[in-house]
Amino acid sequence: MIATICAMALLMQQGGSTAPAEQAQQAGPEKAAPLISKMFAKYAAAQTMVGTINLTVTTPYGSRECKTAFQYERPSKVYLIQVLKVTDPVTSIVSSDGKSFTYDYPGDIKHALGHRLQEPVKQPDGTEFPVGMILEQASSSISDNSAPLQIAFARTENLQFIAGQWATLKYRGKATVAGQEANWISGDWRPYQSGRIDATFDLYISDDGDLLRFIKHENEAVPAQSGVQQPPISITSEWDCEFKPGATPDPKLFQIVK
Repeated sequence: MIATICAMALLMQQGGSTAPAEQAQQAGPEKAAPLISKMFAKYAAAQTMVGTINLTVTTPYGSRECKTAFQYERPSKVYLIQVLKVTDPVTSIVSSDGKSFTYDYPGDIKHALGHRLQEPVKQPDGTEFPVGMILEQASSSISDNSAPLQIAFARTENLQFIAGQWATLKYRGKATVAGQEANWISGDWRPYQSGRIDATFDLYISDDGDLLRFIKHENEAVPAQSGVQQPPISITSEWDCEFKPGATPDPKLFQIVK
C-alpha cells in the first residue's frame, strides 16, 4: 500500500502518464519513481532495523557533523542516540521498551528541568504508538530529524510528505557510494508540496532499494550589512546512511532512559 501511494504521488508530480513520443524525454522520472517506491516499501515492511546516519553540513565558513545510531523492533520498541558535534556536543536519546517511551525536552528547556518526558505507548483512546509515531512525538527533541531518518522509520504520513518535497526527479545513471554501486537520482526540493522550490537534492539508492546517501544543496539569504546587499551562503547537507532491515537489535537497549 505504501509503495503504491508513494509511487502514484511521485509520478503525478512529474506530470502523470505521457504519450510514447514523450516517454523518452521522461525516462528519468519514470525510472526514478519506482526506485524510490521500492526503497519506501522495503523499510515499511521491515519488522526490525539497525542503522546509522552521519550528517555533514558544509558552508563557506566550515562544517559540522551530527551522528545518529538507532534500532527498532516493531511495533513499538526504539532506541536512538544522536550526537551533534559542536563546541559543547549535544546528545539526544529516544528510548522505548514497548510499553512507554522517553525523550528529551525540546531545546534549552531540558537543561533547565534536568529530566526527560515520558509517555505511554498505549494512548488513552486505546491506540498504540508504533515506532514511526514515537519518532514523530520525539522529533522536536533531536538535532537532526532528517528525511533519511524518517524514511528508515517509514511512517506513512512522513513518506507522503517527503515525496511531496521532491518536486522533480531525474535518473542520472549509476554512481559509487562508499564502495557500493548506486542509482543516482537528482531533483528540485521544496519545503512542502505546494511550496516554492528553493533547493536541489541528490539521492543514491542501491538496486536492492537501500538508501545510501542523500544530499541537499541550498542557498541561504544573508542580511544586508550597512545597506549593502550580501550574496547568499551556499549550504550542502550530506547524509551517509547504513540501514540494515531485518537485523537483530540489541535487546538490552530497549529500556527506558530516564
